[in-house]
Amino acid sequence: MLLVAIVAGLLIFAATEKAVRDWFDVEISITQDLWNALKQVPEAIGKALSDVIKAIRQFLASPFTAFKATLEQYGLSPAFAQGVAVFIIVLVLAAILYGVAKWRGWL
Repeated sequence: MLLVAIVAGLLIFAATEKAVRDWFDVEISITQDLWNALKQVPEAIGKALSDVIKAIRQFLASPFTAFKATLEQYGLSPAFAQGVAVFIIVLVLAAILYGVAKWRGWL
């Protein structure tokens, strides 16, 4: 229904533009400007989705990178610090899941 309304609106603006050009010899560009604006909508949606995915990725990676940076400050090599950070965080998450499973009676 929305698509039909958009097409109808563009047709009305195109007819108005043609009538003004033919009857009054005035050059205006209504339809082309609206069409350009409508073409930008999918690009904007795609960019917004890309930004949201990037933000989620940064959110999920931030504990690992922060812990790695902390370990690097204490003198560990970057590769070893990353491995230790991932191991400790995974170990803590596993312990939390195990505790919840015990508490709920699943184990």
